[in-house]
Amino acid sequence: MLINLKSRRHRRKAGRTTVQMEALESRRLLTAVLSQSATSSVLGDDDAGVVDAQSINGANDTTQLDGAIARIVNGEATDAFPAVGIVNGGCSGTLISPTHVLTAAHCVEDGRGGFIADDEGTFTINGQTFRTVKVTAHPQYNPYDFGAGFDLAIMELQSPIAGVEPREILRQSPVVGEMLTLVGFGESGTSQNGSNNDFGNKHVGQTPLEQVTQNHLFWTLDNHNEANTAPGDSGGPAFVEVDGKFVIAGVTSGGAGNAHALGGESFDTRVDNVASWIDSIVGDTTPNPDPDPTPDPDPTPDPDPVDDDHVNAPGTDATAIFLDESGNGAGSGSLEEAGDRDVFSVTIAADSNVAIQLDGADLDTYLRIYDEGGNLVAENDDSNGSLNSALQLDLAAGTYYISAGSYVDSEAGDYSVNVQATAIEDPGDPSDPTTPPFDDVRHIDLNNDRGRVTGQIQNSGDDAIYSFTPDADGRMILTLRGRGSLDTMLTVYDADGNEVAFNDDWRGTNSRVRVNVQAGETYYVGANGFGDSTGRFRLNLRLRPSPIFVSNFTANEVSDFAFAGPPDWYLFGLR
Repeated sequence: MLINLKSRRHRRKAGRTTVQMEALESRRLLTAVLSQSATSSVLGDDDAGVVDAQSINGANDTTQLDGAIARIVNGEATDAFPAVGIVNGGCSGTLISPTHVLTAAHCVEDGRGGFIADDEGTFTINGQTFRTVKVTAHPQYNPYDFGAGFDLAIMELQSPIAGVEPREILRQSPVVGEMLTLVGFGESGTSQNGSNNDFGNKHVGQTPLEQVTQNHLFWTLDNHNEANTAPGDSGGPAFVEVDGKFVIAGVTSGGAGNAHALGGESFDTRVDNVASWIDSIVGDTTPNPDPDPTPDPDPTPDPDPVDDDHVNAPGTDATAIFLDESGNGAGSGSLEEAGDRDVFSVTIAADSNVAIQLDGADLDTYLRIYDEGGNLVAENDDSNGSLNSALQLDLAAGTYYISAGSYVDSEAGDYSVNVQATAIEDPGDPSDPTTPPFDDVRHIDLNNDRGRVTGQIQNSGDDAIYSFTPDADGRMILTLRGRGSLDTMLTVYDADGNEVAFNDDWRGTNSRVRVNVQAGETYYVGANGFGDSTGRFRLNLRLRPSPIFVSNFTANEVSDFAFAGPPDWYLFGLR
């Protein structure tokens, strides 16, 4: 099937005249989706043009690949996310009710311009294959107009799947900068070494969301630590974290370029804007509690839920950790099953430097800190060269929530939490408020919201201090990568020298922090090595600007705006 993407529906990056598409399965063309109706994105301003897109699988355009499945690029093998399985032998999908699977519409095409019969679909999960009794593609999906979106389908299974908790869908708009957790059975490999050409194992990886349009979610594989989708991941989920749970924000749809190379572009189909359509097919998926056994006992009652020792989300019912006069407190518990999180509350009486340690017994821990409003403040995976987690940061007086979990919510086990809060003494008014808080500071200029510098820790205990001043409000992502034996540590300070973020280990001995910044404010970055480690390093900065409110429009009103500087996000209101 040959698809001619007309210029009125196609926008491509300046200078690009052709798009090389991957083999294996229908990983669709990204540029087809960037129609003129879409806003200019972080991917760059586009020019109109024509691209003839050959179906991935040739003339037959079939998504049935005789068992050739694929998986997440730069991902890790996982047994977590048990609701994600294999669809029709060549795609991925997610259980959203005991009898319904959410996948991509192009995964249920029959290769003849239509869709497979209701009883021709399959869903393989945990080694067991279930056949379908109904296959429903979104009514607005058009394989000849892929850029219009709606690449969604729901398969109803012949029998319910027991012992697997279905995943919920997101019911609010995703936000640029949110971390997407990608899961699928797609083609394995890395952005450094390319494809491994092996298939069929479930992998998970993470990447930040870069653009949200009316029907799609977009991102680019920017560095070797981010993940990407590849052939075979189609139909699989992109999760975001809401109230301590992973919910489906998008369904893997397609991409352009080499999925295993930096610069590869990918997109998912949004689900929040079609939630009513999904609900109309799936119906009420609220868990059915065991009924009163008399007079008509349930012949197949739902299994009793696993007892949980602590609540899973921030709130007033979280288990309190009380600090003694020295500012020390502790808690403990157990993650009873994969996906469980335990939340504690702690009240800081005065502005303090707070150290939090999460240690697991045979558990790869993951630590998160939330403020009183439930907003994420900081997070850490591994620290001090171990699988335990730790954070040290300055916190204003107030109540905070500590979430104890495992890496990608994939493990169960026992853990302990230790908190130490040390009050910050008020230094009083500085005699010279214009004096910078650090000596020997090197400034990093941001070009198009990005900056990079290299340096070296020559002696143990040395610090390399840098400063930067963002041009816009937003979220700054700082990544410190060491070479040789350097075990990096990364700290961010405000203009007064107060610590606002710290990380020791992120994906090995590298370090990464994300911090909200304000335009025109100067921030300082400290790079050093853990223990006696020394060596060269590279520090990367990347700003994700907050949307800029421009204007309100009334009906029939036309306004012109001139924007200068690097590409930014602009918010328009209609009234």
